[in-house]
Amino acid sequence: MDWPTTLFVRHPQIFAPYLRAREALGQREAAGVGRILRRAGIRPPARVLDFACGLGRHVIPLGRAGFSVVGTDLSRIFLAEAQRTARRNGLDSAAARFYLADYAQVAETLRRVGEPPFDAAICLFTSLGYRGRAADVRVLRNLRRVVRPGGLLIWETADFDWVRRHFASEATVTLDPAHEHREVRTYVPSKSEIRSRWTFYRIGRRRRRLLDVEVRVHVQTERTLRGLLRDAGWRTQDVYGDLVTLGRRTRTTRRLVIVGRRPLSDAV
Repeated sequence: MDWPTTLFVRHPQIFAPYLRAREALGQREAAGVGRILRRAGIRPPARVLDFACGLGRHVIPLGRAGFSVVGTDLSRIFLAEAQRTARRNGLDSAAARFYLADYAQVAETLRRVGEPPFDAAICLFTSLGYRGRAADVRVLRNLRRVVRPGGLLIWETADFDWVRRHFASEATVTLDPAHEHREVRTYVPSKSEIRSRWTFYRIGRRRRRLLDVEVRVHVQTERTLRGLLRDAGWRTQDVYGDLVTLGRRTRTTRRLVIVGRRPLSDAV
């Protein structure tokens, strides 16, 4: 089952409204990313890679802040919209550029087009956990290979400890009068996995079902995130409860932000 391809490649127009609805939040999160980078001495015009950038909602504000940002995604439709938005915001290719790249082949794609090493990579909005632990480790190793020694990885995802305490078997998300989707969820403890059936609707004169897709996501705890980073060759540097406030992680925070650093002695 390859649900990311189904949803993001074959039917991107169905998911795009959910990304557009998060644009304002993306700007606040990008400001938090900028604060993390500056605390580590990474300042504009440093090079930042946004892995699984979607519509570029973090690429564009980071580019406007002076960083040189590259976004990769597996959806041509998402990338085309991201590039149009970047140009409307006055960002040229030095400030924001985009590449189509498969989930597991980002390093190969960037090397093929001649991109030099990055000062940092970001992976936001639960963009890993789709294909199992081994696949996540491979992706994180590939990201390490394109970040310079001493550079950072900022990974943001759902906090599984919060999800487990507040698990709901059903949920309906209404973005606006025209878009809605329903989730029916099952938690599989042995795999730390949420299995869901997402049904997307367009709401107009009548309610029309657009797509059903089976979704599986491994939701991470701080402990498992640290283990993934370690196995991929990163060293954990900081942990936060969200990207907007950069407050500490607590029992009430829903998101989990972990910052890894590529060791200076890493010769990969």
